[in-house]
Amino acid sequence: RDVERSRGLGDVYKRQQQDNVPPDETKDILALFKFANKAKSVPMTKTLLDWVDSMMESEVPASDSTTDTTISDFDTALINSVVPKRSFSKADLVKMYDLALETNSAEIDNGDICLDILFTMKKHKIALNGNRVALVMKAFKNSKNFDAVLELFHSMSALKVKRDTYHVSLAVVAYVRTDQVAKGLALLNRFESAGQSLKTFAYFAAAFEIMRRLCV
Repeated sequence: RDVERSRGLGDVYKRQQQDNVPPDETKDILALFKFANKAKSVPMTKTLLDWVDSMMESEVPASDSTTDTTISDFDTALINSVVPKRSFSKADLVKMYDLALETNSAEIDNGDICLDILFTMKKHKIALNGNRVALVMKAFKNSKNFDAVLELFHSMSALKVKRDTYHVSLAVVAYVRTDQVAKGLALLNRFESAGQSLKTFAYFAAAFEIMRRLCV
């Protein structure tokens, strides 16, 4: 039954994509986000996010006959004219963006996309939490953008998100990978001195990266 449902959702998506018209029901859009997540389909997730963003636009930009219209401008106007306007509940937006974030964070070189999703959530007044920030940090780590991992780690206070062991372990790896071993070890010591229990994998992450550095 699950296989048949998945095949049916895939067919629905293909039909809707051909006409660039999202499903009428929000539950069907959510089902497609879940389908894309299970299929680990980044392109499908991108299309779904484009649909959601277009549906939430307040108004279609008016064309100006006195200025030249580029192809991209025309395509944007066409998309806005076809996709019906719709509002979503915050609960539904949370589910959509969480699924999109999870799907993209599993892929290499998607750190910037994940960060865009994170700040889109913030724009829609969706509270950021440790798990969402961790997914973006992990995506930057997978992309080997260790400077971005550290920048996001140090921005967590401004984002009002509490750091936990996983964030620390990702930051330590980033410090070691950017030739800042002392800062990485100092971070572990600072958290431990503050009375925060660091799980074994935080130390393992640091030890593994130091060993990798010595062996390379």
